[in-house]
Amino acid sequence: MKKIIRNNTFETNSSSTHSLTMCLKSDYEAWQRGEVVSTENVYLYKGDKTFITIDEALDFIKTEEYYKNKIKDYNLTDKKSIRILLDDLDFGFYDDDNYELEKFYDEFTTSSGEIVVAFGEYGYDG
Repeated sequence: MKKIIRNNTFETNSSSTHSLTMCLKSDYEAWQRGEVVSTENVYLYKGDKTFITIDEALDFIKTEEYYKNKIKDYNLTDKKSIRILLDDLDFGFYDDDNYELEKFYDEFTTSSGEIVVAFGEYGYDG
């Protein structure tokens, strides 16, 4: 059995699916508005941000040797083409839905006054 290590990911050895993401509410709301994309499932992304702007995502893709041949078929000046490219490379958009899984959302305020959001999906994926 090959062991794979995925940073910032919790995995179980079962056929059920669980995801938990925590972030500032301001980041979550920017994601809802389409101003940022999630980097959680992006291959090779080593940055420390869970959410980055579309421009930051494109800059990342353009500088990674792994992606150079993958982007040549996309029009990087067309919003629809950029969305398809980022979807294909597993950048997460808020409106990406998996209708087979249940969703949860909760928020709390830290002692310093920051509002933190916890959200994710769970269910049987098999």
